Amino acid sequence: MSEDDFDMEEEIKARIPKNFNPQKYNIKFYFDVLNLIYNVNGEIILTSLTDNPQYLIINALTSKYEIKSMNILKFDKIMDDWKVIQTYYLESLPNPKDNIEECIYFPLENIIVDDLLKIEFEVEGEVELLNLTGLAVNFNEPKIQSLKKNKLSNIWENKIKEWPKEKIKENPIIESLVLSVVSEPNFIRLIFPCFDEPCYKSVFSFQLILDKYYMDAFPKLKCVTNGSLIKVEPIENNSKYLFTYKDTPLMSIYLFTFVVGNYDMIETVNENNIKIRVFTPLKNHHDGALAMNMIQNGIKFYHNFFNIKYYYDKIDLVPIPDMSFRAVENLGCIVFINYAMLFGHFQSILEKKLISRTCCHELSHMWFGNLVTMEWWNDIWLNEGFARLFEYLCLNSFENEKMKYWDNYIELIYESALTSDERISTHPINVEVPSARNIEEIFDNISYAKGSSVIRMLYYYLGEDLFKKSIRLYMEENKFKNTTTEILWKCFNNVTQLDILTLMNEWVNIPSHPILSIEINKNNINIKQTAYNNSDLLWKIPLFVKCSTKEQIILMSDIPLNENIFKFSKNKVKNNLLSNSYIENVVIKTDVFSKKVILEVEEREATFMLEVGNSYAFINNQGYILEITEAKLDVPVLQGYKTEIENIKPGNRLNEEDLKRLGVVLKILEVASNNGIGSLITAVNINNMNGFDVILETEDKIVHLGDCSDLSNKMLYVKEMLQREQGIEGEFFLNMDLNKGKPFFREKV
Repeated sequence: MSEDDFDMEEEIKARIPKNFNPQKYNIKFYFDVLNLIYNVNGEIILTSLTDNPQYLIINALTSKYEIKSMNILKFDKIMDDWKVIQTYYLESLPNPKDNIEECIYFPLENIIVDDLLKIEFEVEGEVELLNLTGLAVNFNEPKIQSLKKNKLSNIWENKIKEWPKEKIKENPIIESLVLSVVSEPNFIRLIFPCFDEPCYKSVFSFQLILDKYYMDAFPKLKCVTNGSLIKVEPIENNSKYLFTYKDTPLMSIYLFTFVVGNYDMIETVNENNIKIRVFTPLKNHHDGALAMNMIQNGIKFYHNFFNIKYYYDKIDLVPIPDMSFRAVENLGCIVFINYAMLFGHFQSILEKKLISRTCCHELSHMWFGNLVTMEWWNDIWLNEGFARLFEYLCLNSFENEKMKYWDNYIELIYESALTSDERISTHPINVEVPSARNIEEIFDNISYAKGSSVIRMLYYYLGEDLFKKSIRLYMEENKFKNTTTEILWKCFNNVTQLDILTLMNEWVNIPSHPILSIEINKNNINIKQTAYNNSDLLWKIPLFVKCSTKEQIILMSDIPLNENIFKFSKNKVKNNLLSNSYIENVVIKTDVFSKKVILEVEEREATFMLEVGNSYAFINNQGYILEITEAKLDVPVLQGYKTEIENIKPGNRLNEEDLKRLGVVLKILEVASNNGIGSLITAVNINNMNGFDVILETEDKIVHLGDCSDLSNKMLYVKEMLQREQGIEGEFFLNMDLNKGKPFFREKV
């Protein structure tokens, strides 16, 4: 379509008129692995919602694939058969006055409400290598995945295409290949024509075709999609296999997915007969155990909270090497980027928390987003804000005692929401999405973190009981439907008998946030609000107030205060506490509400040990000696220190030379922890500033690091060595210029 077709100054619209409702998709997908070509034969059954619609409009990005055929058929009730009423010809497309982007227009006549129509099409296109969205091929082998796209394309064109089919099993590139579809938010139109908006919920019937030589070469090849596999059968004179899958429940098309690749798998069936499967790259099935545990516990939590059981027969978790999102909540088949799902032996607590949060986040979408879906992308916060809050609520129910997830919420979510909201680029939580090109932009911290934070505020304002009842009503009334923010607040109104709609509209429809200033007078606390962006906007703010033993929620008011504020001899207490070598700092505050003094004590934490004769001296990161005892802590030992024995006393500090070396050790541990091997370090010899030795006692290995240069690359070598030389005692030499000398391992004889 050229610029002459319509005035480019006119508004380009994102949405198609809702004149038709797609009821079912029947999709048959063929993938040619050597030529990276796909073919889709599809049909869409739909009903008319209006009389005499001028056009049938369907989303399609025809620059991405060739439409080999496309027909519109109408069901003739008299003849009891389908009749072609329109055929696709690119050159005969009408010039639309609606200016709706990325669409095909079919002129129609004599269509009335409830008429049954069918779109039949065949499209063919190329599968992109190393793509992050839509239909893509990536690779589980890191060395292949790290190649630049043009280099890999040349390899494919010159070598892979011509690879003998009978020897395909010997091709490591094909073996590590992963074909995947990431549809969210609107990438499915890049693969085949469809109604690519969340308001159109349909049933999906999917079939996949793969060549027999590809299937026979790789016995662990898995083909996973939203539906459960029904059967696999040979077709076309036994040259191909046809996979047929169970129809899905009603779902929006952005939740459609499938993945093809070589995977190991662990699986279980829970007490509600839901099959849970976790897929992992080959020989790494143990890396899926954490994700399996999160899903099993998460399903129980969400069952109980929403009072609606998971409504499908299976849930799959599938890692793929790369994509634009950390994970995508496809119904029945959640896909993750590898690092957000796989947890190995050498990974850190932070990585464990990320994987746990991501699993519980995506699982919550099976209810918030998949069962109840926003009408349009301006309400994406109904998906992501709730999922961000519920990942913490979920983990708090079964993991908080060990991991303190709920304690991390303020730092990780609430404070990041404030930071994002302070930027000039901030926007309302509920934001207009005028174009399909703008959709990805709203998957940001305002939708996730600020959206989550205002829901958390409401959670505390109402209390868990009223909040839970309101959410249950919202879920029950809108399951398998589309919804809006206003519908959500009306459910809260009905349950609480409060005007939640008015209260919360300001929070979701106004950018920025209020700042409260508190002035304490003799008999009053005066609270004043101003907008962070210096506007005249005002918010209704639920405040939690504690007066003695009484607690209540109020909306912006004056709070009486007893003028008898407790007085205390602060300096004496502070000095006494600071005399303890374990105490770093003391802050003394007065709680004007409870008339109590609050002592905030910051402790020094023992992070290293020195061996002093038959005893151990505990020191912290700043080199302070905290305690000397015969007991041993589970922290690394610093060997080869220079501080004089007589100076190693509680309250003293290491000498300057050792402090300089301690700084290097902290850097070594940081880089090691980032690579998942920090916990394996049991001792570090700091005798030589140019030759640090790291002892991995549990692995029976000593690593000669040399100086602190190029630590990141050195730790990658160490990590690789640990995997390669597992169970072998010896020394690993890295104390050379990595650009000249090659690191080597010497087994102990």
